[in-house]
Amino acid sequence: MTGPPRRNGSLNALLLVLVLCSCGCRPGAERAPGGPPLRLSLAVLPAPYSALIAVADEMGYFKDAGIEVVLALRPSGRESLEAVGRGEAQVAPGTVTMFR
Repeated sequence: MTGPPRRNGSLNALLLVLVLCSCGCRPGAERAPGGPPLRLSLAVLPAPYSALIAVADEMGYFKDAGIEVVLALRPSGRESLEAVGRGEAQVAPGTVTMFR
């Protein structure tokens, strides 16, 4: 008998980033015209789900929402989370996998 299927950590991380990026998308939360964009630094992994963030940035979706995204590639989820801890990034989609 097998247990419940494991959730994909990558999908959870992507959902977290999307939720964080959409926090300012409710009615009345638009930035004032001509105001400075919100600067958001993301420590991302060179993984397929990070491509979605890069594509959204290239297509101008963040800019349209008043967000200036700074992407910093990190080799692992652990290093992404450590970058947040050091103040080098504000958001990091990442997981740490431990083997027994």
